[in-house]
Amino acid sequence: MPSSYVWLIVGFVIVVQIVAVTLEKGDAPIGRREFGSWLFYFLTAALILGGASQSSSNSIASFGPLIVWTIFSFVFYQSLTRRSVDAGFGKWLAYIAVIPLLNFLCILILLVVPTRTGRSNDQPRA
Repeated sequence: MPSSYVWLIVGFVIVVQIVAVTLEKGDAPIGRREFGSWLFYFLTAALILGGASQSSSNSIASFGPLIVWTIFSFVFYQSLTRRSVDAGFGKWLAYIAVIPLLNFLCILILLVVPTRTGRSNDQPRA
């Protein structure tokens, strides 16, 4: 059973994600390709930070990766919000993506659904 310290960290990260979705206006839409690249950067950071936090036995040293993870999470959820607005869902899908395990489904939906705001961000401008 995870300790209360772990639940406190998970709660903090979820609050940061909700704040990121709330603060993002969605006025700079991004397409599927750019969202996919943000997802790649986020997953790469998760792998690197996961290894860094596992290798440190000192609990104070694990705050460094937590701070970096929080910043990456904030930026990723802002791009997820912009992609959700761009795909025509609005912010509600980004709020659902904050829920653990449902976030995988939301990310897959955003990777598949095309842009619905008039112009496609996946294609170069003429």
